[in-house]
Amino acid sequence: MDRDGLRARPDHDWQQAVVQALCDSPVLGDRSARAMLAELIGDRLGRPVALREQATTQLQLLELVRFCVREEIAANHGLSALADAVSLLEGRSRTADAVSELVRERVPREHALREQVVREHALREHVVRAAPPHAPSHTDRPVPLFLSCAGADLAWASWIAWHLEDVGVGVRLDLLDGPLSGLEQSERVLAVLSPAYVGSAPVQQAWQTVHRRSPEGMAELLVPVMVEPCRPPWPLSTVAHTDLTGLGEDAARTRLLDAVGVTRTVPTRHAAPPRFPDPAGRR
Repeated sequence: MDRDGLRARPDHDWQQAVVQALCDSPVLGDRSARAMLAELIGDRLGRPVALREQATTQLQLLELVRFCVREEIAANHGLSALADAVSLLEGRSRTADAVSELVRERVPREHALREQVVREHALREHVVRAAPPHAPSHTDRPVPLFLSCAGADLAWASWIAWHLEDVGVGVRLDLLDGPLSGLEQSERVLAVLSPAYVGSAPVQQAWQTVHRRSPEGMAELLVPVMVEPCRPPWPLSTVAHTDLTGLGEDAARTRLLDAVGVTRTVPTRHAAPPRFPDPAGRR
């Protein structure tokens, strides 16, 4: 049961159900039909969607589903685009009905998540801009800390970002399940470790690329912070992580600031911080 009291499938199970429904389609077994599906989704969202040429059918469909979930979290109606594209491509079919039903199951959950993030003074356009009054602006210089997290961990990302900004650390958020898009603008990357994050194939591929480029630089770049019990895969496992699981809010804040290497201070903003996530990782 989630924090709002609504029962919902775990993310992995839901995505697997959508991918299976798409794989069962006799139409989408054809590569050109999958390319058309991606094109229809892109047209609806106003941005191109590319599929990897050498990927299997299941992998291409999984990439499409994950892309649409991320667009939904970003308030771009990605899941509706997926359901509409399948219906347009197949007409009235068992696959179209199954995908539409799964989307109807998922969309209210994503809407509630976005509303929660806004209520808790979380992220504005994927960038945390609420710097304390005494802190200088970070808009004209490189962002010193890049916050990489899975979409399922937005509550934790909001809480972490608020407390770092409160002590003057500029933060930029990546919701794309992979840190590479912000490395050029960052001195360090704080990875929010959870089963959703470490289980993400794009995340693993991104960090493997970083390690291949500079194995020695991993320890300087990466600040891993665990918010839910999990086993970080290689090369994330090569850097010792800071564990916030099971801690109360004050202890978690102290340990977070120690991990980043900033002075522990009393919060400076009068506004209340975002609600501290459940210590077990649930919202």
